[in-house]
Amino acid sequence: MKRAYLLAGGQSRRFGSNKARVEVDGIPNLQRLALHLQRRDWTVTVVSQSPADYSDLGLPTIADPVPDAGPLAGTIASVSDCRGCKLPYCLIMNCDLVVDDWEWLLAMEKRINLPSTSIVAFESSDFLPFPALYASHLLELAERIWREGSRSLRDLHRQVEHSIQRLKWPAEQRPSSFNTPEELEAIRRHRSNRTIP
Repeated sequence: MKRAYLLAGGQSRRFGSNKARVEVDGIPNLQRLALHLQRRDWTVTVVSQSPADYSDLGLPTIADPVPDAGPLAGTIASVSDCRGCKLPYCLIMNCDLVVDDWEWLLAMEKRINLPSTSIVAFESSDFLPFPALYASHLLELAERIWREGSRSLRDLHRQVEHSIQRLKWPAEQRPSSFNTPEELEAIRRHRSNRTIP
């Protein structure tokens, strides 16, 4: 069994409405991501502010430990649930990703070498915490960082830098994310100008 967690608990302030419900290819993007993952044999769980947030989409949902507290809280919820399922790692993605090419996911799975690997993420000059595979043994460290007052996912990454596997992957084949309506429109224009596999 493989588990994927879709983070959808943010306020989408810059976007102006719920990004998870933005339609891509005629359905809410959150549902689109879940369907693509399910076709690839991943069990999908949404992480949001309340377990009832996406019940209308038929997606199982767990709550962030602290609502609207950012991606570290969502990561803790995901890794904790993964640990509870007795799985060694999970995929964590944010709900504002538009994914057309999924080959990177197979490449990430091949890079996870437990217990020496904590995270498999894209190699980038920017901080790209998602999508990525997170080992369930990160739970104690993530909770300790939280208890010490940090709300930064970067702090977790810094603590395990030596055990992060970086996946080199062409930028044009990676998932695209949007934080504003303008960024979403740019993604739509780009997708309309190419053939989607």
